[in-house]
Amino acid sequence: MRYLLAAAALFCSVGVTAGATSLTPPYMDDRSDAGALIRSYYNALVRKEFSRAWSYYGDDKPATDFDAFEDQSLEIAAIEVATGEVFAEGAAGSSYYKVPVAIRVTRTDGSEQVMAGCHVTRLANPQIQGVPFRPMRIVSGTLAAASGPLESAVPESCPDS
Repeated sequence: MRYLLAAAALFCSVGVTAGATSLTPPYMDDRSDAGALIRSYYNALVRKEFSRAWSYYGDDKPATDFDAFEDQSLEIAAIEVATGEVFAEGAAGSSYYKVPVAIRVTRTDGSEQVMAGCHVTRLANPQIQGVPFRPMRIVSGTLAAASGPLESAVPESCPDS
């Protein structure tokens, strides 16, 4: 069963230049909904809080190990994020959320790249969880190079949405 969680695309700039303290975006750790979780993940990357970014993933991590994840993230200077309509599906005590997303990554060398795709998050029913509690987590993410303005690059939906 699918539920439309957001009627309009959201745009959130989660980073400017990460090297200068005065330009570092404020800390954001919001797992209240899938879109906020994705924006928090990119906020952690641009703030160079790699262990926090790593923690947003469940068992399937985005790299073979933490050191590889950190190495591939060091070149990030800024990230802008645009998310689209979020769809939820329930399955066996969990809710899965599909988040269409586009990002503009600025690297430390000044180069920029727009990428678009989909992130999937999961929340196990909090009423039936034991200890320790596991908040909403990113299950998977796929991004590919995209063109055009960031807001136009957001997919209309994720596969099977």
